[in-house]
Amino acid sequence: MRRSKARPIVEKFFEWCDAQVDTVLDETPISAAITYARNQRVALQRFLDDGRLPAHNNISELNLRRQVVGRRNWLFVGSDDGAVTNTRFVSLLASARLHDIEPLGCLIRPS
Repeated sequence: MRRSKARPIVEKFFEWCDAQVDTVLDETPISAAITYARNQRVALQRFLDDGRLPAHNNISELNLRRQVVGRRNWLFVGSDDGAVTNTRFVSLLASARLHDIEPLGCLIRPS
């Protein structure tokens, strides 16, 4: 499916990038995006040849979103000690999620 459906789309995208590179203004967001795509062409095409790699980056985007939202909230932890405690909990919860462990079990001490 990737070879028959996705490869033509990816190839067309990179052809478009190559055609646009000389027409976009330098130091604009579209110029930066085209330059990035062209520089990362091999990495961005890797999913076409390796079926183990997902064709999307939803997991990465979800994790990045958590960091962005958290960073905004963590500005108001109250003190340096609060920031250290918050960092420990966030790290513990992220590790539990990564290993498919119920986080509440890590936080509550058995009686």
